[in-house]
Amino acid sequence: MLQEVWRLAEGNQLVAKSIRTLPPGTDKTTITESAEPHEQLIAMQLEGDFHGFYAFLQSLENQPRIMRIKKMTMEKLRGGPEGHVQAKFDMSIFFERSGEEEPCPTKSST
Repeated sequence: MLQEVWRLAEGNQLVAKSIRTLPPGTDKTTITESAEPHEQLIAMQLEGDFHGFYAFLQSLENQPRIMRIKKMTMEKLRGGPEGHVQAKFDMSIFFERSGEEEPCPTKSST
């Protein structure tokens, strides 16, 4: 999932200063481990042209997964070209688990 988000950022001419996953429970609204669907928290910091950032948000919206931006700050990039911004935000990506919880087979003693 991180690669997918990174690809969308680069595809919109944004510089990814930081993209990292956050541990479950970091946000009080996080879905519990046993609940469906699964939630992956991601913290991001991007820089680039405002129009590229807007296109990035539209690309996120068009993804097959449900994504939610929980909090975001955006400010003009100091010392950067006109129209460039720095955005910091936390987002959640929701997806269905696909058999990852199935127990591993164990050897039986005979």
